[in-house]
Amino acid sequence: MIIKVLIAGDNIRSVTVLRKSLEKFTREFSVATATVTDELKTANITEPPDIIILNYDNPFREGVRALNIIKKNPSLINIPLLMATEFLSSEVQQAIWAGADDFIRKPIERIELLIRIKYLIQRKRLYLENLRQSEELKLTQKRLLVQNKDLLALTANLEKINKKLEEQKQEVNRQKLMTEQQKKLADDLLLNIFPLEIAEQLKLKGFAIPTQYRLVSIMFTDFVDFSKLSEQYSIQDLIRELSMYFEKFDLICKAHYLEKIKTIGDSYMCAGGLPIRNRSNPIDIALAALEMQKFVNDTNRIKISKKEPKWNIRMGIHTGEVIAGVIGKNKMAYDIWGDAVNTASRMETSGEINRINISGNTCKHIKKYFDCTYRGKVEVHNMGQIDMYFLNGLKPAYREDKEGVIPNREFKNILSQF
Repeated sequence: MIIKVLIAGDNIRSVTVLRKSLEKFTREFSVATATVTDELKTANITEPPDIIILNYDNPFREGVRALNIIKKNPSLINIPLLMATEFLSSEVQQAIWAGADDFIRKPIERIELLIRIKYLIQRKRLYLENLRQSEELKLTQKRLLVQNKDLLALTANLEKINKKLEEQKQEVNRQKLMTEQQKKLADDLLLNIFPLEIAEQLKLKGFAIPTQYRLVSIMFTDFVDFSKLSEQYSIQDLIRELSMYFEKFDLICKAHYLEKIKTIGDSYMCAGGLPIRNRSNPIDIALAALEMQKFVNDTNRIKISKKEPKWNIRMGIHTGEVIAGVIGKNKMAYDIWGDAVNTASRMETSGEINRINISGNTCKHIKKYFDCTYRGKVEVHNMGQIDMYFLNGLKPAYREDKEGVIPNREFKNILSQF
């Protein structure tokens, strides 16, 4: 059965990404969108959706306003409502008063979103079924009052039946909960290894089809003189420090729609534009690289104040064609191949400490919005001379901060059109 989903929000990019994620993930969903809140007020919906997802940048103001509008629309009033929020107490309280049925924390985890959608729809179905059964029970009781003089005995018998049904229902729910918990553990394990789309292919088919991508941006990072650093830490402290950096990199990648590919020792590799294709990946990866660079620099300032050793980093980015797929049978891994991967690796090794070194091809895609310094043609082993640039930050017209790391509203609007 197709699940009809209506996504409402004030950010075209967020709504579009959410819609594409649902449609790409499975054929169970039919997705419609409303990016103007007032569309919910006048909508004449002949086939109401099964669920409405509210994904507003300002859930306290626009999200609650959308809830109030929905509750006044007869076509939508009884539809389950799922609100995406930062989980501030004020937002949650206002949303509860306005009629939200459930919440999901931003940034949205796709598997959690699917579980919550199906949970709300199932809860509505159970509610309607219970309501139907309740009505039938009332009719039965009326007939029994007329036909049976032994009302007390019959009532007692019905109570026993209801108790038995409730016990059976509780047992079914317990078994269902155990199944869902086991499934979640398996899904979480898959999602910890593979992107969502690849994990679903493996679950449904047992394999993932290799795919060619024409526009992918790849980034490598590497901590400089890591061997010397490791001599200054115990094993436990070294792993804790490295994990701290990589966990922050993971969060930054997720925020900019990038896919972490792998880590090798102190090296970190990620890519944009896969497994869901997009045209914004050169810009996405540039923003992520600047944010990672700022995090490392900020952390180094703290380390210097504590007289701890600095962790210097080299970063390299290239944009080109790759092939992506799953390798191995026992310990499978999602990986990418192609000259673009090798070139991105050379960008990192040919870079400088605490700088972001990008190829000419990446610069071509982002130079309109970012300040880049041309380094000239740099000789690369087995590749000849390659145009290289240092990525410095967003241009003044598109930055919110002095460093050029945080995009302003104008740039966000531009990025939402990609």
